[in-house]
Amino acid sequence: MKYKLFLLFSLIALISLNGQITSSLEKLGYAPTDKLLILHGDDLGVTHSVNVATFSGFQNGLLNSGSIMMPCPWFEEVKLFSLDYPQYDLGLHLTLTAEWKMLKWGGLADKINTNGLYNKDGIFYSDVNSVIKNATASEVEIELRAQIDKALKSGIKPTHLDSHMGTIFNKEEFISLYMKLGNEYKIPVFLPSQIFLVFPNLKEEITDQTIITDMVYMNNEILGEKEVFDYYDSILNNLSPGLNELIVHLGYDNDELQATCIEHPEYGSAWRQNDYNYIISPHLKSLIEKNNIKLVTWKEIQKALYK
Repeated sequence: MKYKLFLLFSLIALISLNGQITSSLEKLGYAPTDKLLILHGDDLGVTHSVNVATFSGFQNGLLNSGSIMMPCPWFEEVKLFSLDYPQYDLGLHLTLTAEWKMLKWGGLADKINTNGLYNKDGIFYSDVNSVIKNATASEVEIELRAQIDKALKSGIKPTHLDSHMGTIFNKEEFISLYMKLGNEYKIPVFLPSQIFLVFPNLKEEITDQTIITDMVYMNNEILGEKEVFDYYDSILNNLSPGLNELIVHLGYDNDELQATCIEHPEYGSAWRQNDYNYIISPHLKSLIEKNNIKLVTWKEIQKALYK
């Protein structure tokens, strides 16, 4: 199973980053035995369905973090939510791809300076490999700055940065500039521990303002609702001390999202409905309490790193 391989790679990276659990917890003022968890919802801004389900995850469930895709068509709705409810933890899901068959977008920066990010039709590539092959670090930096700057000008105060489809995490130059932008804007960046196993030279760029997520969990398989619940239950029942993040994708299985996700059942409308059902379930709250898990936010991490 893909997600089992993902967890194995995470474990190997965790072991190779000797002592990283302690350093992450110490930076945040927690004890070495504390189990910290961020419950994070991706893809805000892509559709109305994803937006309102994620808003509900914050207000009616235990979702405590989310990230916004700045170039996407439903960004304005997220902006208004952010301004009306500044207490919720919202970062930026830095976006360099447009993977849906029937819903496309491009970037926010001038195409003249970012031509390598675009396919022959003048829109973002649908896959990560094409971005890695065709885009330069300079072009990526220009686009990422445009997305961060638009968020700030809109009144959004991003609590963190992360990467849509993990595009940035596939090239050392991209990760390096991503870390640089985080320090410059004083915004924490999501850095899974296994990155430093793949790109060991990046360890030299770790600063006091770098926080490393020790374990990251995300379902990569098409599962029924019961299997989804069982998968997430297993994670929570076996959570290790350290800074952990569980990434979910919320949405309602309605006509809008079904049309958006056509021919794309993975991360599709039924998938997102199952994630939503788990996040708002009383069952989740009981597991958090049973396993003595402490929910933390990127906003808390930002305050700790940039006092």
